[in-house]
Amino acid sequence: MLNYVESHAPLESCGLLAGRDSKVEKIFFVQNQAHSAVRYVMDPIEQLNAFEWIDSNEMELLGIFHSHPTGPETVSPTDISEAAYAVIYIILARG
Repeated sequence: MLNYVESHAPLESCGLLAGRDSKVEKIFFVQNQAHSAVRYVMDPIEQLNAFEWIDSNEMELLGIFHSHPTGPETVSPTDISEAAYAVIYIILARG
């Protein structure tokens, strides 16, 4: 995840974590459709393909990650209002 985030800076990057029994077995790197340094919007087709893969491999969505390339290390009001799944949210922050 760290290499992916670094390679997309200064834009935010995002993705999904899937697995079983609270153990991550697969990371999905999803394009940030917002192409923004302060916001992310997961590409809906990539996200749907990931969900289908997760279901077909009898896994579950364990978490969602995104980056804050210039900080802060805390969630933003937008992060909170757009959190749609009851999973762990990870923010990879710099700054």
